[in-house]
Amino acid sequence: MKKVNHQQMAERLWIFCKKFSKEFYNSFTKDLKKIDMEINQKQQINFSREIVKMNLWIISKALTADKKILDELHKIYIFGHANLAETGEDKIDFPKQAEKELNETYQKYYETWDDNSGGNQSILALTILEQLLNNGKPDKKLVNIMLFSLINMHVLTTLKAVLDFRNNFEIK
Repeated sequence: MKKVNHQQMAERLWIFCKKFSKEFYNSFTKDLKKIDMEINQKQQINFSREIVKMNLWIISKALTADKKILDELHKIYIFGHANLAETGEDKIDFPKQAEKELNETYQKYYETWDDNSGGNQSILALTILEQLLNNGKPDKKLVNIMLFSLINMHVLTTLKAVLDFRNNFEIK
């Protein structure tokens, strides 16, 4: 078991999050094509950001007891937005907006998580699909058993992967 501090663990989780986000993006876009849904170029940036937020939420859900680590992980995500800024004002505003959006997304996901579902998170899956593909707005075309299954599978397997990953480290 490797000993790390809170910051080091958060950095490792950030790498984990980016890896899982990239893999999900590649896999999910292929699956969308199979059902004649595609993400246009304009939607790709938002789609990518929403995937990262989804995976950050999954990590947070799995590691609720590791508050200091999660705080550091969220700082990495939020303050990374300052690097996108071109002006001094944007270096302040971008992280604030990122934090606001992350909190709003987390609130939606926590509200729709069903502790009594036995692994069937259909309402959560629909909420995630709305975030990923329709800016958080309802759309009947998202009520699709294949998409629900893909999201459910991702959430549950990622929760387990996060816990397995975390068990490899001791926080000093």
